[in-house]
Amino acid sequence: MTLTNLPPELFELVAQYALKDDLPSLRLVSRDCYEKSLRPFGKAYCSDVKVLLHSEGSLRGAIKRTEHPIFGSFAQSVSISIDEYRVGCGRCKALYAAQEWIRSQRLDVELLTLLFRKLRVTGRCQEVKLVTASTTPRWTLHQKYHHDTKACLTAPLMRNPHAFEVIMAALSSSGLEIQTFAMENPRWSLPLHMLMQEHLATMQHALRKTRSLDLDAWTDSRAPASAHVFVRSLEQLGHLRNLTIRGRDQSDIQFGVVDFPDATAVGRALLSSSLRSLRSISLTNISMFPAQLADFAHRHSELLTVRFRDPWFLGTRDFDIRYHLPDDVRSALQRLTGKDHVEVAFDGGWDSWKWASRVSERDSLGRW
Repeated sequence: MTLTNLPPELFELVAQYALKDDLPSLRLVSRDCYEKSLRPFGKAYCSDVKVLLHSEGSLRGAIKRTEHPIFGSFAQSVSISIDEYRVGCGRCKALYAAQEWIRSQRLDVELLTLLFRKLRVTGRCQEVKLVTASTTPRWTLHQKYHHDTKACLTAPLMRNPHAFEVIMAALSSSGLEIQTFAMENPRWSLPLHMLMQEHLATMQHALRKTRSLDLDAWTDSRAPASAHVFVRSLEQLGHLRNLTIRGRDQSDIQFGVVDFPDATAVGRALLSSSLRSLRSISLTNISMFPAQLADFAHRHSELLTVRFRDPWFLGTRDFDIRYHLPDDVRSALQRLTGKDHVEVAFDGGWDSWKWASRVSERDSLGRW
């Protein structure tokens, strides 16, 4: 007896209503249904496809899983680890050589495109996430043969946009339309000044139906115009509703993360843009300008939420505690934007508190 030939809806009902005492028998009947019934692991395992971008075995394994009559129909999101092997990692030299061969043959683009095409057939995949070692599980496929490869998997260099370009090319070629694109990777940020015009055109086509966009981005202070070019590409996304941008500030220099980060270029570019369909905007580590903010709010009639965050004051980027503005500062910001219904929130940060106090001191004529 097997449950494989059941329709996906009935298969999901069997897994959902299976009692704890029935699990041993269910495992004998159908291991797939047994794994689906394990809650909460079963739901996460079946709904999210995890793949290592620079591993041919991981990509082919994900493709094989999406072809499964049961697991393929449950896939709703894809988590792509952009970790890569470094050349000076001892036992990982062979893995590094294989990684470079995959890149030179563009096999990563080919296999990822095939994976997205398989997911497009199911019609349920709506989200693509970029993750790094701090948010991905241990890759047992590689550790089975190399016990120390986990230490050799590291986030890409800040000046390396290869992973982003590969994913955008695969999305554009496959025709998969996603609702959410997010970067859950505090150890890597997208270098805007290194994106070519053809890459931006590919991004526009890949994210043409995206409603929620979450990016870690930075630009070199020697190329501030790159931020305006990138934001002009975002203006072509007619379905974009929620935008979250996390920048890099001067505190990253002491750790050798980036060369010369410019926290003002991205902010100025965003506030001078015309994202007509935007409903919510959240900015982190990006310098804001009250006059441009007022003009930005007036030009975006549908804007409902403005949120500022500065996690460096809290000591870590993963520490999510929200400090709301006091009533007098919030009312000053609402008066500045001319919209009483706009929700203005602030999440930590000493410098932003000083900026908020300056906003509250602004008079009715718009002077400081």
